[in-house]
Order: sequence, then C-alpha cells, then structure tokens
Amino acid sequence: MECFGISCFDPAADEAELFAAAPESKKKMGRKPRQRRSEADVAALRAARAERKTQSDDVAGRAAADEDNFEPDLFLNEDYAARSFELGGGAQACLCLESASTDHDLTGQVVWPVSVVLARFVASRGAALAGKRVVELGAGTGLAGLAAARAGAARVTLTDGSDVVLRLLARSLATPAVARTLRAPAASQKLLWGDRRSFEDLGGCDVVLGADVVCWPRAVEPLLQTVRALLRGAAGGVFFCGFVSRSQATERLFFATSEKFGFAIREHPLTDFLPDPAPEDCRSTLALRVLELRLRDDAETATDVFQSDDPRHADATGDLAC
Repeated sequence: MECFGISCFDPAADEAELFAAAPESKKKMGRKPRQRRSEADVAALRAARAERKTQSDDVAGRAAADEDNFEPDLFLNEDYAARSFELGGGAQACLCLESASTDHDLTGQVVWPVSVVLARFVASRGAALAGKRVVELGAGTGLAGLAAARAGAARVTLTDGSDVVLRLLARSLATPAVARTLRAPAASQKLLWGDRRSFEDLGGCDVVLGADVVCWPRAVEPLLQTVRALLRGAAGGVFFCGFVSRSQATERLFFATSEKFGFAIREHPLTDFLPDPAPEDCRSTLALRVLELRLRDDAETATDVFQSDDPRHADATGDLAC
C-alpha cells in the first residue's frame, strides 16, 4: 500500500507475502497452507514490516504537525472600508467587508439585509430612544446600534463575542466618517450569551437590539437569559429583534422559549417603516421580520439563571460568543 509515496504498514499484504510461496495444490483447495518458512525468512519479513510501519508513523506525525502549525489568521481579512447606508432621513456609516470571511462562524464583518432593516426601524423610532441606554447583541458591524446613537440614545454599547469583530467595532467607532454621525457616547464590549460574569461586567439597559441573533437552536436559551437579565428592572424595557426566518423548528423554539422566559411578542410590519418597494439592501430571499419582546409583569420578579451557573455547561459558554 502507498501512503504519500511511501510504503505503509499493511498486515493483509504481509500475510499474503508470507504465504506467497504456497504449493499450487494448496492454493486450489482454497485454504492457507501450513508451510513453515525458515527463521531467517520470517525475521526478514518482520523487519520489513517494522520498517514500513515506522515510515507510516512518520508520515502521520508530519501530517499532525502540519495541522498543529496551521495559522487561521493567514486567511483572515480585516481590510475594512467605510460604507454608508441610507436609513431614512439620513445616512449612517460603518466599517465592513463587502463579502464574508472564509470562517463559517465569522459573519459579523458584513452588513446583512436584516441589519439594514433593523437599523431603519431604529431610525424611525428616534424619539422613543431619546435618553435610553441601548445594548446591541451580536453587533457585528454595529449598524443598528450606531443608528440608535445617531437617533439620540443616552448611551450605546455594541457587544459581540468575537475578538475579530470587537477589533472591527473599535476601529469603526474611531473612524471619523462614523464618529461624526453619532449623537451619543458609544463603546464596544465583549459579551458571551448565557455567561453571568460577562453580563455583570456590562450591567443593565433599557433597550436591547439584535439583528439575526436567532440562528442556532442551542443559542436560543442563552440569548434570552442574557436579554432578560439586561432588561430586568428597566421601566418599559424592550428587545427589538431583527429576525430571519431560516428554520421553522428554530422559529418555534424561539417563540416557545420566549414564552417560557416571560416575554410577550409582537411583530412590526416592514411596511410601517420601509418605503415601497423595499430598498435593495433590505431585500433577501428569506423572510425578514422585526419582533418586539417585552417582559410580562409576572416575569419581572423571576430569578435570573445563566447557562454558566450549571457546571455541565460552564465551560461551553465561550462557544456562544456572539
């Protein structure tokens, strides 16, 4: 057997070699002969087998070393450009890429249609955001949060769990084309959903924003744990969610879990704040929605529980970095 051009250990081949010299009459009977080979022949065959196994192990070792030395940052693109999005009544700039990274889990470098939809919704409700503390979850490029800062919120915090995205947000906030559009202090901060310590470093707020944050079923409960904790005690606290209808199963799970966590949900028709026809950057082959979640009165006193409180999940919260 050949492995990367080197003969590799193959027990079946060695067994065939051991009995290659079987008498023809024995071969025709269809069973292995009992012919004894000399001790010298057996020793030589065993030495050849050991040599082939050593070569195979060397190849496997080199392949493992190559994998350990793989540097994913070689394929990371952080060459961002400022891009402006018309939100109705003015344009909002942010830094972004024109196309997604090769990393399937690194989608926050691009402005997706649902992000523009949510940002337009936020811009249309400027008066309602005046004086409010706003946190955007899974912010990515932060377009919705930036729209809130432009609309006159008291303070805006753009959060994400990806260090790459956090670098993007910091650069964006320091870019003159972005900074000059903001009417409120804005900052970026790391936040892992379902992680108590991560939440405690942030504190509460009045408005939570999230565009395309309902993606994976396993992230639904940690997301809602964090939203509920952020809004706890805020008079009229609200979560505005830019929702993408990808999976009926995930959608049902989100609505059922929201009910369990004490949220009442209403939907805002896109026609209430988007022109007709919808702008090109608000169009998608998937259904885009804006949902409003508010805690019911009977849920205000419920104890906050985080996934990180459970020892079985405490080490996994980093996987939900969004």
